[in-house]
Amino acid sequence: MNFVSPGFFATLKIPLYAGRDFSERDATSAPKVAVVNQKFARYYFGDGAAVGRHIGMGADPGTKTDIEIIGVVGDTKYQTLREPMPRQVFFPYLQESWVDQMTAYVRTDLSTSSMFPVLRGTVRKLGGDLPVYMMKTGELAARRLRLGREACLHTRRRIWRARDRARRHRPLWCDGFPGCAPHP
Repeated sequence: MNFVSPGFFATLKIPLYAGRDFSERDATSAPKVAVVNQKFARYYFGDGAAVGRHIGMGADPGTKTDIEIIGVVGDTKYQTLREPMPRQVFFPYLQESWVDQMTAYVRTDLSTSSMFPVLRGTVRKLGGDLPVYMMKTGELAARRLRLGREACLHTRRRIWRARDRARRHRPLWCDGFPGCAPHP
């Protein structure tokens, strides 16, 4: 479940294949709407059109299906580049009465050193108490996605090598780690 703003798909260059994007009209007083990705549309509606169909949130077969699908966008990776494409549903954040945190995506030609202060200033104008943290470029985020699995495996290999070296020289006490002896 993803809550996004109008322009989210264009900013991330996710193609809109059918229907429309969210707009400022999709606020709390408007009928509930959603945009789904192609994988979701194919899974639930086969070759039929998804736009204009209705979905609901919940596992109960009696769940009210009061959310209209207004658009279908391209499939994208979600957390890592190695995972299979997930079925995704996007909702307009403007239809939510609560928002406790938000991630902003900005497309710009500014350099990183110029961009970050401009973004911080813009957020400060919106509300002085809004925190801004964990800012990173798209290139860094993509690299982290690509390297996520490799970094995890590299860390495990380092731990195993250290464990093996320690076993050859002296006992290693590390309760709960597979292959290690519990501390006496």
